[in-house]
Amino acid sequence: MKLAKQSILALAVTALSLASSPGQQIDLVSLGSPTFTVDPVATTAAYSQTGSGLVFNGTYVLADTVGGTFTSQDWSNPTYTTFGVVMSITGTNPDMPFSVQFYDSSFAVINTYTGTTSTSSLSPFQPLTLAIPGTGLLSDVAGIQFTWDGGGTINTTAATISAVPEPSTYALLALGASALGGYAVRRRYRA
Repeated sequence: MKLAKQSILALAVTALSLASSPGQQIDLVSLGSPTFTVDPVATTAAYSQTGSGLVFNGTYVLADTVGGTFTSQDWSNPTYTTFGVVMSITGTNPDMPFSVQFYDSSFAVINTYTGTTSTSSLSPFQPLTLAIPGTGLLSDVAGIQFTWDGGGTINTTAATISAVPEPSTYALLALGASALGGYAVRRRYRA
């Protein structure tokens, strides 16, 4: 019984520490093949697609873009506080601005977000800021369009679109795990 209580306490402490850590993120969709299908009609930027993601290695100009689709997904639950692109950035890179447009299965724009490649950041997570609200319906995200909003030479791999859940999501997970653990312990020692 003492071990079970310690396990539940350890689980709750871990979940609460996750709640207070802004670095925790969930990968929503991989931009590496085959989960993300690039649409040649919506693409003007030079890129290569590998299992690691979309590789941009060259000189880009304003409005160079890559668009593509994936299986429709619900990104509205749990509630996310921040969306971002996980990128590996190598070589000499400017802090190049980009935008990411989410669209649904009928190609209506859900929202447009902006971000910047950051050579000074230690985190591969490049946060996105809501720039142009669309329908806002994140329950049917079926594709994205990634656009360079500036020009320059860049060597970057965009691996995934990720999100950071709001802290209450982790707190609810901890509460639920604690309740289930307590129920299991009571049931075990009743028998």
